[in-house]
Amino acid sequence: MNRLCLAVAVWFLPWVVAPVYAGEIQGTVRIEGTATGIGGATMLAASLSAPGNQFFAQSESDGTYSVTVPDGTYAVVATRAGFSSELYLEQPCCEPAGTPTPVVVGSGATVSGIDFTLTQGAQIQGRVVRLSDASALSGIVVRALVAGTSTVAATTSTDALGDYTLVVSAGSYDIEALGAGTFGDELFPARQCWNGFCRGTVVSQTIVGSEIRTGIDFSLAPPARISVPVRDAGTTLLIEGRVLYWFDDALSDAAREQATASGVATLELPGAGSVRLAAASLQCGPAADTECLTELFPDFPCALGACDPATGSAIVFTKGQVVTGPGITLAAGGSIGGLVSSAGLPVAGASVRLFAADVVDFSAAPRVTAMTDVTGAYRIGGLNAAPALVLAQANDFVPMLFDAVPCPLSQCAPASGNLISVQPGIPSQNISFALQGAGALSGRVVDAGRNEPLGGATVHVHTVTGAEIGSTTSQPDGTWRLADLPAAAYFVRFSHPQFSGVVFNGLPCVNNNCDVTFGTDVVVTVGAETPDIDAAMARVDGG
Repeated sequence: MNRLCLAVAVWFLPWVVAPVYAGEIQGTVRIEGTATGIGGATMLAASLSAPGNQFFAQSESDGTYSVTVPDGTYAVVATRAGFSSELYLEQPCCEPAGTPTPVVVGSGATVSGIDFTLTQGAQIQGRVVRLSDASALSGIVVRALVAGTSTVAATTSTDALGDYTLVVSAGSYDIEALGAGTFGDELFPARQCWNGFCRGTVVSQTIVGSEIRTGIDFSLAPPARISVPVRDAGTTLLIEGRVLYWFDDALSDAAREQATASGVATLELPGAGSVRLAAASLQCGPAADTECLTELFPDFPCALGACDPATGSAIVFTKGQVVTGPGITLAAGGSIGGLVSSAGLPVAGASVRLFAADVVDFSAAPRVTAMTDVTGAYRIGGLNAAPALVLAQANDFVPMLFDAVPCPLSQCAPASGNLISVQPGIPSQNISFALQGAGALSGRVVDAGRNEPLGGATVHVHTVTGAEIGSTTSQPDGTWRLADLPAAAYFVRFSHPQFSGVVFNGLPCVNNNCDVTFGTDVVVTVGAETPDIDAAMARVDGG
């Protein structure tokens, strides 16, 4: 806010009682478009030459006023309830603030003609009460925000009865009551916010002319709080862990989490609605040292550690409600572990990904991912009894599917791997991988007719037998790169819907149906990149 436009915020301050000064600022305050004076307007002269000095007066019944000031330069503001505040000369004040027109008062001088025409403002009125007992809440800040934005157009506070009045110009506004940390902030009529997270609906208020909009009321409350105890199924003791939760109107969103304290997670939920809950912990078993099987409430194990919230039961809550329970009891889960190495040395930072047995291809999201430590070791726990596929991958190595199945570019057939069996409470510690070193291919694709980069071309890599083992797509600048390829000789084919296919090096591939082994093979070596595997493609329309 412009510090010169403080009239709305400061008219309640004690008026300055001062000795007689040499100068006067005088003028008349009128209703815009009429000759009718406005009495009782608060006039503020804020010093520009001595910032912080402020001088006040009130307009007479005919709208005239006179503010006594020392010599200096001033910004002058007129404010009156029911009207839009104004900064001389015809500038808005105070949210947002206009640019002041300086009023210069010389020693002993009277500056007249500092007149104002105030727009009779529209009003938005309502009451703010406590939801729990409908008691009035005084001192609550209420704001009018320009609809759909965070721009503040007007601010006020509730009185002893909880009532408020916002004076605004014609426009569309979202009305907000601030809970000051005790209650959630709310946007009318039903959007509650807590710790930066908001839920519920907002209905903007479109104000025309000088109307008075009433009934914009608020019932403030803290967020709903649901206490969720987490227990070990074997010992029935409370255990530390975390509770995952999804709102029913956003089940596809990532889960939110709340850690337990003394075995109980307290969820703070804005608005009203319903949630699905799950719990996870590392403290199952008699020694509290086994990762638990993650479960959805009320008792649905999450397959391979991945929860589908839609299969759980909904917990309904209302605004401000306090709910104790429901509890979630966890059993010890199964786990897998092992080492990732290459040539007998550990591979740190490798990703080990767990997939369901029915996965179609490895471009799908894994159920669980773990990273190897500096010793090449990894562990995945909290698993239910289900068959699974495991894929290990690291930069500069050929991805490998358990058990010892090379999977170049992670594009091998899932059926080529061996399923592992997970048993709850029983670790499987020998799911290990010995990775092979890899190399890379790279090149550039151009539009032959225009000699311009060609993005969106598919680059196919084939073995010496002609079998395709993987592909990638050229970037907008025509470049492409395929890494993590086993050391071997390959043929490379290029295709694009609007261009004739080719095989490296320049062999046509009509309708993308040709024997790639007639092309020029390219060799990949471990730890190296084979560059300049380029292609110039001709448009099928001859362009």
